[in-house]
Amino acid sequence: MNLYTNLKFVLFMTKPLYFSHDTSARNDIKLQRLKQVMGFEGIGIYWCLLEILYDNNGKLSNADVDVYAYSLQADPEKLLQVLNKFGLFVKQSGEYYSESANKRLGKMNEKSEKAKQAATARWTKKESVNFKEIQE
Repeated sequence: MNLYTNLKFVLFMTKPLYFSHDTSARNDIKLQRLKQVMGFEGIGIYWCLLEILYDNNGKLSNADVDVYAYSLQADPEKLLQVLNKFGLFVKQSGEYYSESANKRLGKMNEKSEKAKQAATARWTKKESVNFKEIQE
């Protein structure tokens, strides 16, 4: 394996490289309202916040809003506007989350867990077969 292949493997094993969303998301009334008020800057902030949310197990800390804004090179007030004004995120106990993103994240985690269990079962079976062969 070369360095590039190793890096791809590490990235694959540590966090998702993509997240699913509806191809008609642009037609969602909440996103239409966001675009009407903030233009594509607001849409960009929204999608970047979703990426951060996926990287943080479905939650965004209210205490880190300034860090998110710095990371996105966005005005913190605009970022807060996206988080609070359009019904795209829910704020609870000092954290923001997205109900629809968390549903998708749950499905993704469920698939990942099933794949992990299948791999564990497969390797356990191979190890037990090999162990029996060695004993004979």
